[in-house]
Amino acid sequence: MVQKLARLAAMSVGRALGRLSRFRLARIAFLYAARGYAPAVLCANGPIKYLVGSGDYVGENVMESGGFDDEVISRIFGHLAAAGFTDFAGKTFVDIGANIGTTCIPQVHGGRFARGFAIEPGPLNVDLLRANIVLNGLNDRFTVIHAGVTDQTRPLTFELSDDNSGDHRVRESGVRVPGRTQVEVPGVTLDSLVAGGVLKPDEVGLYWIDTQGHEASVLAGATVFRNTPVPVVIEYWPRELLAIGTRDALHARLKELFTHFVDLRLPDTIVRPVADVDRLDPDVLTDLLMLSR
Repeated sequence: MVQKLARLAAMSVGRALGRLSRFRLARIAFLYAARGYAPAVLCANGPIKYLVGSGDYVGENVMESGGFDDEVISRIFGHLAAAGFTDFAGKTFVDIGANIGTTCIPQVHGGRFARGFAIEPGPLNVDLLRANIVLNGLNDRFTVIHAGVTDQTRPLTFELSDDNSGDHRVRESGVRVPGRTQVEVPGVTLDSLVAGGVLKPDEVGLYWIDTQGHEASVLAGATVFRNTPVPVVIEYWPRELLAIGTRDALHARLKELFTHFVDLRLPDTIVRPVADVDRLDPDVLTDLLMLSR
């Protein structure tokens, strides 16, 4: 009898999971089918509403789970807490390479940060970012800058991925990704935003940098990071950095601006001297928490 009940329970769970999987597949199929008719669709299957690009990898993830990399972001904030960063009340979340807002909007919407400061160069991405801020009632709590962050104020050649808005990138020193549409976007430095009074460092609680290999140039125009008590989270994609020839420049900038770091993909919060960035696995994509102590 017990075995029979167990089998029936397993069958019920299997059918439920099958229905759930079919529902998810149907949503994703709709997202891609919509590509021929509309550049974006509304996704409202979580606490936050997003307009996402149709036929897009980021949109697919949001359509399936209601967010993007939520587990990774939660783990990163666990590491931040372990490193002593727990109180962001009244502070600003600065998102460099903000895409459509799936990282910065939840931080302000959920109340962890008082304000958001989002910088995004992608033309459609920044339109969706602004729309998503308004959709979630946060228009008076965000500043949005349409630009790429780089080493000096100058126009940038920006290469668009056809199916992954999270993989648009600034063209680095003549290295072109084949088959991509190129557009020109404005380039700014963090230092210029500070000098112009647009960004106020004393109000910032966290800097978040995800720029698809352009991180060395971002840091080259960010002397504001030198000796800052504010934590900086930066994506570290060594295979791509090596391919485009910017890994050594990034390591040099990290050593110039910071004293320690934490590898945020590891289970334990281990604070290491910044010189150890040279010892990171060249095959592992991770995020680094950069610290000045």
